[in-house]
Amino acid sequence: ALALRYIHMLDDDPPPPTLGAYTQPVSTTVRECQLLFDRGCVWAFSLHREEAVACFQRAAEADSACAMAHWGVAFANGPDYNWNESAGFFAAAAQHAGYP
Repeated sequence: ALALRYIHMLDDDPPPPTLGAYTQPVSTTVRECQLLFDRGCVWAFSLHREEAVACFQRAAEADSACAMAHWGVAFANGPDYNWNESAGFFAAAAQHAGYP
C-alpha cells in the first residue's frame, strides 16, 4: 500500500521518508523518467521487486530511449537466490486466492 500510494507523486514532492533520497543519474532529459528510475532503484535495493518493476516500467514509458530504465525492469525481474518457487512472492502468487 505504501508503494502504490507514492509512485504517482512525482511533481515536486520529495520521496517518502521511508524511501530516502537516493539518486543515480541516468542518460535522460525526461524528469519523470529520472524520478521513477531513482524510486525503482530504492524499491529494488529494499527487495520490493514488484514495485521496482512498476517504477522501472513507468520510467521506460516516460523515455523509451533510456536504456537504464529497461535494464531496471530486467534487473528487478531477474533471478535472486533469496526467491524461488517455494518462497516469497512466488509462493504467495501460487496460492489459490492469488497475490494479496
